Amino acid sequence: MGGLLAELYVAMPSLAACGFTSSFLTERVATERALADVTLRVHDDASAALALIAGTAGVDMQGLRTLIADARSAMKQVSR
Repeated sequence: MGGLLAELYVAMPSLAACGFTSSFLTERVATERALADVTLRVHDDASAALALIAGTAGVDMQGLRTLIADARSAMKQVSR
């Protein structure tokens, strides 16, 4: 293992000179952006589905949010 790391350290200047590090970073940034886009799309789809289910079931989402916020506030006051 140590031998491979030593070879990598020796090769790093030539890798940088040929643009390997630049292309590697570009690919990594593109991959991270694509993952973020998918994550946002899944979150939006899930939110839309939950809103549809809540609406069909007659759940007052604003009232539920208020109830949760009030419960959190009460829990913070009790835990002090």
